[in-house]
Amino acid sequence: MEDLLGQLGFYFWVVVVGLVGGILSLANDPQKPLHSGKAIINSIISTISSMFICWVFYEFTRFFTKEDRISLAVGGFFALRGTAWISAVVDKVIDKKLNSFDVGSDDFSQKPPRDLNF
Repeated sequence: MEDLLGQLGFYFWVVVVGLVGGILSLANDPQKPLHSGKAIINSIISTISSMFICWVFYEFTRFFTKEDRISLAVGGFFALRGTAWISAVVDKVIDKKLNSFDVGSDDFSQKPPRDLNF
């Protein structure tokens, strides 16, 4: 078992932190009752997606910092926040950027009236 943990290294902890973050994000959301089979399947998929998000942000942060522990903490934060929060933040940024381009109501200047009397 130690040999397996040695080969996996920090990726084992990325999976564990992502799993814990996914479970805690489900516990923090009172709008998701676990009464039906569909809700249970959705909860499992949400936990797996939190594990994936943890791995993505772990790799992203590790690329820039070269530090495992900081990268694991950043991955755990995003795993806890969940994919719904990430998509909401990205949507806000995109809307803000698109609204910054809309300065006036028209992109075209008004044409001067034509004088048809020759």
